Amino acid sequence: HYKREEHLKKFIPHMDEFFKDKDIEYKIFVANQVYPDSVSGFNRGTSKNVAFDVAPERFDAAVQRLRDKGVEVTRVINHDDSESTVSEEMHDGVWIRSAYFRDPDGILLEFACWLREMTPDDVSHPPANAEGKRVATAAR
Repeated sequence: HYKREEHLKKFIPHMDEFFKDKDIEYKIFVANQVYPDSVSGFNRGTSKNVAFDVAPERFDAAVQRLRDKGVEVTRVINHDDSESTVSEEMHDGVWIRSAYFRDPDGILLEFACWLREMTPDDVSHPPANAEGKRVATAAR
């Protein structure tokens, strides 16, 4: 985004206050997003949502704490390796659990609970560099 640094200077202190008010431990990571198939650059540098990594043993309690504080939270989504990519139930193929909610300014936030490390086998598209150009991968 052309005003990204300016927005982050406002956003991060706001989020700090938001989570401290709700007594939630957190870390903030800022990642650059690149859409390699976009010739026009559409969506480059935009944020669809902000995700917060929550430990598996704290995930359900963190989601419930938001609900108890009156924050509207989606159902928990179990992202898995099935064809539909989501499951209503927990099973060994679930690799991340997510719950989405909005901050007071309407920014979409996510609690993300990683259940396993990602490997090269999890990549379903060729990698690209920061300019969006396809790059070769090392042989496995």
